[in-house]
Amino acid sequence: MKKQILLIICMSILVSCNGYQLMFNSKPIYSPPQIYSNFSVEDKALQNCLTQTLVDQNITDIRDLQILNCSYAGIENLSGLTHFKWLKTINLSNNNLSDIKPLMFLGLLQEVNLEGNNLLPCADLTALENFISDRLLAPKACLN
Repeated sequence: MKKQILLIICMSILVSCNGYQLMFNSKPIYSPPQIYSNFSVEDKALQNCLTQTLVDQNITDIRDLQILNCSYAGIENLSGLTHFKWLKTINLSNNNLSDIKPLMFLGLLQEVNLEGNNLLPCADLTALENFISDRLLAPKACLN
């Protein structure tokens, strides 16, 4: 009975410490997963949005980032976004985008919101629409 109680106490301690690094003789025996940070994009506003999203969603594996909301972020350039090829939903509304070609390389996209990006060529939006499986929200200037 004492062994079972000791085992339960030890397991409880280990489970409650899952966010901490465990050390033995100054050597780590367990380190919690780290927030994913192995990426670089040209646009500082996009970098900030991605970094904050990864922290907010506690993303430790790039494949887990499937939803990105970067509306009203001041983003002008999407170069480097193709690194996040598991994205399914992206909200880039009300930014300063003039080129959305990187989105065409994200093969799992289902929903994209580009409303308020009035510098976008309507022809690019038409091309992107062929890649989106569910819904593309375009700037008013490109609506039929």
